[in-house]
Amino acid sequence: MLKLIITKFWPVLVVITIYIICYIFILKQQKNRSKAKKIANFYYLIIAIIIAAIISIFLFFWSNTQSNTRYYIPAESKNGEIIPAKIK
Repeated sequence: MLKLIITKFWPVLVVITIYIICYIFILKQQKNRSKAKKIANFYYLIIAIIIAAIISIFLFFWSNTQSNTRYYIPAESKNGEIIPAKIK
């Protein structure tokens, strides 16, 4: 479950958080709010998407590099005897 949350939902939360933080800083710097909104909507959203993409790629490769040596052996029949399935 934790792997699902990290790989699927965490990048979205990172983008939203970075966007909100940057938007707040821009509003404090600019006196003209319409100009601040234009800057925040394009410039910092692109930066947040790039950062989220980098984090997503890192998490994807991190989750795929963990050694998973377990595999499924299906049930089989040998000499009329049924050998049950197992996971090794």
